[in-house]
Amino acid sequence: MAVMALAAISSVGGAFAVNAKPHKLATTYYAVRLPGETSGFHWQTNKPDASDFACKTVTSGICSITTNTAPMDNQVPAGHTQTDKVYLPQ
Repeated sequence: MAVMALAAISSVGGAFAVNAKPHKLATTYYAVRLPGETSGFHWQTNKPDASDFACKTVTSGICSITTNTAPMDNQVPAGHTQTDKVYLPQ
């Protein structure tokens, strides 16, 4: 009987154990070309101010993406389709 009680207690404790890894929340990144830059873009997490920047056509890029992994500058990550637009100074 003592063995059964111990088994019951250990299974209840296991039900409340936290074994799962925490999930990183997806973040929106914006592709921005700063004033004075003539090509490329960098990713930032704050949306560019509409009075200073606009999403405009360029050779390659995408204005924004939402992902769990920080993207590398000048690259559109796999799984995202280029729209040939980035945020440019107005």
